[in-house]
Amino acid sequence: MRYINVRVLDRSGKPVSQARISIGKFGIDQGVFGDQKYTDSDGLAQFALDLGDYDDICVYVNGEDRTGRTRPKAEFFITT
Repeated sequence: MRYINVRVLDRSGKPVSQARISIGKFGIDQGVFGDQKYTDSDGLAQFALDLGDYDDICVYVNGEDRTGRTRPKAEFFITT
């Protein structure tokens, strides 16, 4: 299990609450979209994902791809 935090900030650096976050998981030959969550008042959404050694992810904010396909890391900071 991998834990990933997604924090969304506006251009002035303030947290964005209620941003819709989803994470796409890409294995060797498949793509799967996991749970959808909303950021809290601190702009944070937390995910627990079952990821394989070679899986990539993609973070979406309000339906828009904000990271491209990338290796998982513990935290993503996204400015809207």
